[in-house]
Amino acid sequence: MKPSRRMVFASIPENLIGLIAKEFPDDRDAYHLFDEFLQKTAYDRAFAVKLIAKARPGAGTSWETRRLAVLMLENQVLKIPPGAIDEFDFFFVDLKIKGGDTRLNESLLKEGYSTIDLASFIPQFRGRLQRFERVHRGMRGSETSRTALRDFIDLSRRECKLSLARYLFQPTEVVDRVLSQLKLSRGVPDIDPSMPDYVEAQIQHARNRLPEFEASILDQLSRTSYIYWVSESTSAEINSLVEYPLTTVVLVVKPPGSHIEFEIKRAGRRGPSPLNVVYYRGGWRVPPAHQLDGGSMQWLLRHEATVCARLASIYRIVHNAEPPVSTIVSRSAVYGVPSAGSVEHIVDYFTNPECFPGGFGQMREAMRQLVGTEKPKDGWDPLGEVGDLGVTVKFLKHVTPGQGILCGTTSLRLDKLAAYLSADGPEIYFKTGLRTGYSRKDAKRLADEVLDEVLGVYEPPAADYRNHRQYVEQALNVPANRERASRNYLQIVDQIGKFWGTLLGVRGYTWGESFVGRNVGLRSEWDRGEWRVKMIFMDHDNLNLPDSFCENFSPDEAFPGFRTDALYVGAGLVGATPGQNEIELLRDIYRVEDKVANRGKRLLFSSMKKAYRKTHRRIKVDTRLRRFFHEIFIRRIRDWDILANSFLAIDGDEQRLEKWKAEINQTLLESGYSPNLAKRHLVTLEKFQHFIQEKSFLYDPTYSLLSRS
Repeated sequence: MKPSRRMVFASIPENLIGLIAKEFPDDRDAYHLFDEFLQKTAYDRAFAVKLIAKARPGAGTSWETRRLAVLMLENQVLKIPPGAIDEFDFFFVDLKIKGGDTRLNESLLKEGYSTIDLASFIPQFRGRLQRFERVHRGMRGSETSRTALRDFIDLSRRECKLSLARYLFQPTEVVDRVLSQLKLSRGVPDIDPSMPDYVEAQIQHARNRLPEFEASILDQLSRTSYIYWVSESTSAEINSLVEYPLTTVVLVVKPPGSHIEFEIKRAGRRGPSPLNVVYYRGGWRVPPAHQLDGGSMQWLLRHEATVCARLASIYRIVHNAEPPVSTIVSRSAVYGVPSAGSVEHIVDYFTNPECFPGGFGQMREAMRQLVGTEKPKDGWDPLGEVGDLGVTVKFLKHVTPGQGILCGTTSLRLDKLAAYLSADGPEIYFKTGLRTGYSRKDAKRLADEVLDEVLGVYEPPAADYRNHRQYVEQALNVPANRERASRNYLQIVDQIGKFWGTLLGVRGYTWGESFVGRNVGLRSEWDRGEWRVKMIFMDHDNLNLPDSFCENFSPDEAFPGFRTDALYVGAGLVGATPGQNEIELLRDIYRVEDKVANRGKRLLFSSMKKAYRKTHRRIKVDTRLRRFFHEIFIRRIRDWDILANSFLAIDGDEQRLEKWKAEINQTLLESGYSPNLAKRHLVTLEKFQHFIQEKSFLYDPTYSLLSRS
């Protein structure tokens, strides 16, 4: 008769053996590690060395147990006395982040540490590992509770949270693990010779800022001809290695031990038909960007790559800081599409019923409606009478399905964070999203995981979890959490103001697309030796920027976009979109009191003004910015501000207004403006008077003379 696990692994308490058996069935390595780990109350060098060996590739240990070994190793390291420099030195050499001298590898600076001096590095290193001190505290040897061990095991399954995993896992095996959870098909690299050179420069800049571990993973994902698709086994759980975030059609890769993520845009929908065509949804015509359901259009990817690179370059020059926007690092056209267990050529997929399982008739009708609105430019349509294949080819010519890989994104969008912290958070995440049941312990872990992200460093409340509202409120009332929540709220509002002020400064707008709550998110970054929460702006399909051929600002075209952006920022405007504007969502997430919220509004406007005026000053004098704008545009960059200040000074006096309009019209004409452009400026001033008044703090009153050309 086989001896029981209880007899073989005598150091594992009776109350824990069943949990380990459930989570690591038939994995003897895991049992052996737990058997030894639960005996340790102090640091043990021999055990730490053993854990390093178990975590590295080639030891024959399962991926699941390797992750477990990494977390046990972190637990051991936190037991090393902070002043034991020689022990840390030994440990760093074994991890291969230090050679034989007194300095550590310079690559650590790219990982977010501010120093590589050994004595100064140790406190930062410990500080990073202590982010999950609450989980490590629960490990009390034979006194460890079942709940504490459950939390420990759950954390071990979040690769991105295992700080030491980046030194013990290899990029190639991480990529292999990612690909094993996806479907693959052939693609063709999208090479566009007309792309401005600053697009490639931005890609290289984004790549060069990555630590080598992440850069290698990104290179392996982006330097192939593969198109990546969601599979039925792809996880939608927060912080999975590869995640299909709920309500999205993207994939997110979160490398082990990293705060950086890569997004694959877009990766199809689950089920037999990953791509579809939609023309009407809920009685409304679908916006062009979403007519190819589950996929991206090549022309939109090219547009986003171009305008994001331009804005990122401008922002970096103006502020000497990294822009809070994503970068498309590679693009591919779709050649094959997974369908019913095989891969079909994209023409066959959209043309032959046997290649498109389910809903073929509805898809073809939507396709006919879409191509019917695309009129040939020369009036002659050679595909008009060639039947089903002609319709497909015309459709593919219009949309050209593609896929992009992005760097600098976050899957933790504001609307999702607010929803998961709301009273209905567990229902939204588990039942509606993951379609699974949940316990109170599951709901508590969800709250803890989300609060980890929005606070950067989080201390759970002492209170038991009774319901989601009670627990989240008590968590945010823990003094350390409350202080971080208010501080993070103000810092993020400041980041919004800086980004939006810069965008307004170059006369750019997004029609709300880059500001709506589903397209912006938070990310905790290890930066300069501490955790900082940052705002990321994404999905720039509708980003409009003046290019180098644009001579003049067209206010009648821009101001509807400006105002829509304002509604989604939620900058105090009447009509701000409930549940999707940034300021309201941030208040829901951080539960700030009115005093802090009012301070945030003042900070938003102050940050906007500072960034807006700084942008104008730099455009005028910095030669590096001249490549992005036409010389006439640069010369006239302040003209709108001067007109707006002059217009607002009339204060609605109708008698003065008519005389002012005549004088200003003449001044504009003498300054080189065309009659039509002069008229458009004046009409916009009147049409958007209230909005202009609200944003008048942006306009520098010291400017008084229009540029002459």
